[in-house]
Amino acid sequence: MSLAIQNLVETALEQRESWEALGVTVRGQILNRFADALDNERAAMVRWQIENAQQQIGDEIALPGPTGESNILFTAGRGLFVLSADENAHDCAMVGQLAAALIAGNVVVMLDHHNLAQLLTSAGCPQGVVQVTEESSIPEALITQAQLAGVAITADTAQIAALNQQLSARDGNLAQLIAETDLQGLGQIASPHYLLRFITERTRTDNTTAVGGNATLLELGAKEE
Repeated sequence: MSLAIQNLVETALEQRESWEALGVTVRGQILNRFADALDNERAAMVRWQIENAQQQIGDEIALPGPTGESNILFTAGRGLFVLSADENAHDCAMVGQLAAALIAGNVVVMLDHHNLAQLLTSAGCPQGVVQVTEESSIPEALITQAQLAGVAITADTAQIAALNQQLSARDGNLAQLIAETDLQGLGQIASPHYLLRFITERTRTDNTTAVGGNATLLELGAKEE
């Protein structure tokens, strides 16, 4: 991996936990301020992604606790995403990918959009969450990054097929490919379920048996013969 790419990746990943910990509400507030600096069409796309996140991933869900424990279902970002949009794609393509990735709790490296990164920083997004490379196409050094969670791309089918082969050939964890081939209509990015491609479900379990749950379970095997 080139030193420049390595620095981008490491800087973004250093911010991952703190960005995710802000939660959907705070991340949404930052992205709404970001939208204020955009033209109407791109602002509407950003706010669309925020609204979907608030409806679909903003709440924690309590699950049954058969033995008295507390089980909570929640969503989290997948990690580091690379974002790319063909030069012939609609102007909303990149901001749609960017807003979906960020509101879900991910950090990103995007291609050649310094202006968007600067606007996000001005809106209160912590420096490092969004990194920019001036490459015109996704560098191999990013594709082979072991901690890469996925790539979101708006491009024609030929470019996406080639990228899919690259991702399939890499070692280590599988990387998610989130592809948009409708360069002008953006049918995938405009879908209310698009952002779900950027999250993973997790559960948090707290053992409460010692303070009022089924404490008898703790005594199994402890009694004398």
